[in-house]
This record gives sequence, C-alpha cells and structure tokens, in this order.
Amino acid sequence: MHPKLALTRIKSDMKNLEKSFKNIQDLSPSPMLADLILKKIEAKAQNEIRQKITSSYIYMFGSVCLFFYSFFAFGQSIIKSEFWSLVSLLFSDMQIVLSNWQEFVYSLLETFPLTATIAVLIPVVALLWSMAKYFDWHGKISQHMRIKKSFA
Repeated sequence: MHPKLALTRIKSDMKNLEKSFKNIQDLSPSPMLADLILKKIEAKAQNEIRQKITSSYIYMFGSVCLFFYSFFAFGQSIIKSEFWSLVSLLFSDMQIVLSNWQEFVYSLLETFPLTATIAVLIPVVALLWSMAKYFDWHGKISQHMRIKKSFA
C-alpha cells in the first residue's frame, strides 16, 4: 500500500474513532460502589480475625487438655521412679544425705523423669503461644473498632 494512502486511511479511522467516543455517554461508577467495596473489605478482614481468634481458642483448649493429661502422666512416672524414694531419704536420714550431698544430688538427677517433665512443658509452651496469639488478634479487633468509631 502506498504511504500517502495509508496515512489518509489512518486519519479517517481516527476521525471515526473520535466520533464513536463522542457518542458514548460518560460512564461513572455508582457513588454507592466505593462504600460497598469498603464494607466488603472490612467484613472480610473481621471474618479473618474471628477465624484466627477461634483457632487460638481451639489451640488453648487443646493445650490445657494436653497439660492435664501430661501432668497426671508425670505424677505417675515420678511415683513409679526411684526419684520419689530418694527424695523421701531427705526427710528420714537428713544427716546421711547432708554428708553425701553430691552423690545424693547426682542420684536425684539420674532418677528424675526428664521425658515426663518435657511432656508437661510442651503443652505449657503451646498454651502460652496460643494465648499470645489470642491477645494479639483481640488487640487488633479492639484497635480496629476504635478506629471505626472515630471515623463514624
């Protein structure tokens, strides 16, 4: 195609395009649309925070249940081990225990049920973690509500 012809065709297409756009009415979104979008975003954020608070409740409940179970298991293991009988020596033969205190301490450490102690500490750490998450998310909700009230 000849360059002059192509140029005139482009110019006529541009004029037709301009005429087409002049005939289109100015479309603007509804004034309610922005408010609706903001409300949906807020509802989604509150729903996420509620879900996280609910999951922290579940974690706290599970941690407390595990703590009680492991605590009773710890009590049974400490009673069954020789640790308890060695501790009772402390009350019955104080003079002998004090004269041989280093061996006595080593014997206590050897017979201490460390696995059961760790089993008690794991739910405690999980409980503290879930409580921290709960208070963190609860604080975010109350902060969000304060900000929302200040704009209302």
